[in-house]
Amino acid sequence: MDYRQAEEDYRRFLQGDEEAFSRIVLAYRAPITAFIGHLINGGADAEDLAADVFVELLEHPGRYRFQSSLKTYLFAIAHHRTMDYLRRSKRECSLDSAVILTSEQGPEKRLLDEEYRHQVQAAWDNLKAEYRMAVYLTAVEEMSYEAAAQVMRKTVRQIRDYCRRGRQQLRRETTEKIGRERVK
Repeated sequence: MDYRQAEEDYRRFLQGDEEAFSRIVLAYRAPITAFIGHLINGGADAEDLAADVFVELLEHPGRYRFQSSLKTYLFAIAHHRTMDYLRRSKRECSLDSAVILTSEQGPEKRLLDEEYRHQVQAAWDNLKAEYRMAVYLTAVEEMSYEAAAQVMRKTVRQIRDYCRRGRQQLRRETTEKIGRERVK
């Protein structure tokens, strides 16, 4: 959904158009749920937390003031709800291997892909939470550094640094592991 369309739908919702709210939910439910799922290892809790994001939007319609895109606002709510959840449950973040790599090739290729997926997952798990969040928002959700900064309540410079450091660490750890495996 185009950000202007989402904001227009939100304005219609504020004027009482319930269908407009449904369009917003349909447009953003899957990406919000995926975002939360990557942070908490998926499951029904991700769907529940995503539903909470839209309940927040429904219960507090005046909080969104059109200063950022509606997508950024929704992801900020999702980020805060998820961080609260993680603080309560002490869970670790994870990267869904389906995002990293998918394969529909022969068994040898699938085995190598699976090994690579595990290596990337291990490298992802070793990232600091801030790095994971920044890389996910900018790479997977394709948010700008500015939008990611709003979601994470950080400066644009911090987001750039987190992304750079996170990518460097991912590159270094996956390269080291692949290099060690080839030497064996």
